[in-house]
Amino acid sequence: AINYVSKSVEVKRISNYYETEPWGYKSKNSFVNAGIIIETIFPPEDLLAFLKQIEKKDGASKNNGWIPRPNN
Repeated sequence: AINYVSKSVEVKRISNYYETEPWGYKSKNSFVNAGIIIETIFPPEDLLAFLKQIEKKDGASKNNGWIPRPNN
């Protein structure tokens, strides 16, 4: 996701990656989370739409609930 984001906005900083246990359901897989600080000229609504497109490319869906995303 960070690679996709960096093609359209300036990534200023990337946090450490954190592996956590699933919350809200049982799974043998852990979550990997991170945060980024970006600089952009996108208005908030356009930035949100752009980020939602990246999530969709990565296998996220409004309808999949608490299901792990496919490994890409």
